[in-house]
Amino acid sequence: MSKSTLTRRALVASTAAVPAALSLPAIAQAAAAPDPTFAAIERYKSAVDAFNDFEGSESSPQHHALEQAFHQAQDVLFEAVPTTLTGMKAMISFCMNDETISASELPHELLNTSTNQLP
Repeated sequence: MSKSTLTRRALVASTAAVPAALSLPAIAQAAAAPDPTFAAIERYKSAVDAFNDFEGSESSPQHHALEQAFHQAQDVLFEAVPTTLTGMKAMISFCMNDETISASELPHELLNTSTNQLP
């Protein structure tokens, strides 16, 4: 058996580092409620897919309902307020890369949001 080289000074120093390690933002984010941005993005994607997959008449009630669902999902997407930096990055990336969203439709509130406003 080898002799332990753990000193009291090393033990105290490693114990002092534990609270700092536990306060990392990634750990805080994992414990927080899910960012609503991700659900809004998924809802929008589903509405776009359903609308694009519809093969019936444009004058049918089903087409109208899908169009309404699309617009509602778009409203939810643009009104979603990211609660994490990851959510903000996901929202901006999605809006900039999705071909169904034009630059003029981007939510200005999102683009003007400062990372200082995030919890």
